Amino acid sequence: MRRPRRCCLQVPCTLLAVSILAAVWQPPPLVAGTFEAKTLRELRDTNNQIRAAQFLSKATFGPTQQDVDALGRRMSQIGALKACEEWIDQQFALPASSHKQTALDIIAVDGFAPTDAARNISRYRYQAWWHIALTSEDQLPQRMAWALAQIFVIGQVERQRCPIHIGLLA
Repeated sequence: MRRPRRCCLQVPCTLLAVSILAAVWQPPPLVAGTFEAKTLRELRDTNNQIRAAQFLSKATFGPTQQDVDALGRRMSQIGALKACEEWIDQQFALPASSHKQTALDIIAVDGFAPTDAARNISRYRYQAWWHIALTSEDQLPQRMAWALAQIFVIGQVERQRCPIHIGLLA
């Protein structure tokens, strides 16, 4: 029994059909919602609210609506770039949150003394970190510290036996 011959134009025809389909077919537009504005000013304010939410979503662990509204208003007043610069300067001017004090407060709320909780201090360290990351005012420094912790990973063990790492941890 003879095998049927393949057309030598099969691959180019397939590529041509795919390229024509790609040129004709348009994906459906992504719709994220609509914003109605009656005036140009309302449109600018809505745009600034969106820009503020986008910026704060990247610079914090989750902005509150009050933060978005305040930054959006400030963007309307002085411009987006200057408002973001001002917000960054304000964040670095805030006093740093104390993880140690927050952990001690959580230990006290649980009804333990700090010496009792030493058995499982890492649990309180993580709770303190999450509490500060989600509720503190100094969101940008906390977000930056988290990003740096993703790059410079330090283990829970005090010192490893490797002599190269001892100099880095000291």
